[in-house]
Amino acid sequence: MLLEEFNGDIVQWLRGFYFAARYKNYSLAAKHMQVNRAAVRYHVHRLEQKLGVVLFDRVNDVMCLTPEGERLFRWAENIFDIVNTMLNDVAQPLQIQGTVSFSSQQYLCVFALKNILNDFLSLYPKVTFEINTGTLGIVVEKLAAHECEFAVTAVPEDTSLYSFYPLFKEKHYLIGKKDVFPLHKDLQKEDFENLPFIVLNSSSARPTSDEVFRSMQISPRRVIVVDSDFLVYEYVKSGMGVSFMREGHLLNNKDMLDGVCVDTFFPDVEIGILTLKNAYLSAVSRLFINYCIDFFQLSGVHDEYN
Repeated sequence: MLLEEFNGDIVQWLRGFYFAARYKNYSLAAKHMQVNRAAVRYHVHRLEQKLGVVLFDRVNDVMCLTPEGERLFRWAENIFDIVNTMLNDVAQPLQIQGTVSFSSQQYLCVFALKNILNDFLSLYPKVTFEINTGTLGIVVEKLAAHECEFAVTAVPEDTSLYSFYPLFKEKHYLIGKKDVFPLHKDLQKEDFENLPFIVLNSSSARPTSDEVFRSMQISPRRVIVVDSDFLVYEYVKSGMGVSFMREGHLLNNKDMLDGVCVDTFFPDVEIGILTLKNAYLSAVSRLFINYCIDFFQLSGVHDEYN
């Protein structure tokens, strides 16, 4: 086909096919495109006529791409990716717009990303962020379910489906409220056993407090068990107990919290950008990811926290 034969219809057909393939559902694709379901089916049908191939099969009432559909989907991703990159490259910063959708732990959004989000929005005020929060497991589940485009989190146990772009490393501290639980680096085993601990449940994070307690061969006094980093942090600030927490919590509250590094028991945690392999990333999301990587390479995490 010559370039002169291209027209707006083909582009629209390809767009309808792309979203039908992405959502594996005509109705969801139509909702995203703000058209009716019949229009999306028409786009796919016209492409099939044009190419002389079948693009979708149904397996147990689920839409599945045929081998030809898989090939066309990869081409469509590349085409729309190039178009988005072209538009953002030529546009002035004030004209760059779109939605950046990612998931992360709540404390990272507050301590590590707040200034980055503010700086990015000052450069690109037409960009919107959609942020989902949760524990490490929930964050990864949201990414796997395509509820967001990427995650800012620690490395999950199973990385076979993901690509990881490191941003910074964090140490763990034992943290408590000043004047209530004064902590010092010479804490002995019996000191740990006598402290009231606020801990995350075993499914919330990795490594868990239980692993540390086992390595120390102690049975701590657990006063509260929760499934939220944020709750642990709030309870520690209120003086209800101590907890193993990331250094960001301490660095932002040196006036009210004491802490002692426990990297002997907890290895450093690498925080970074997690994406699904071969998954679509919008141009504006890639722009933000690169901005984050550049930011931490230039300033480091401690500059961000301080």
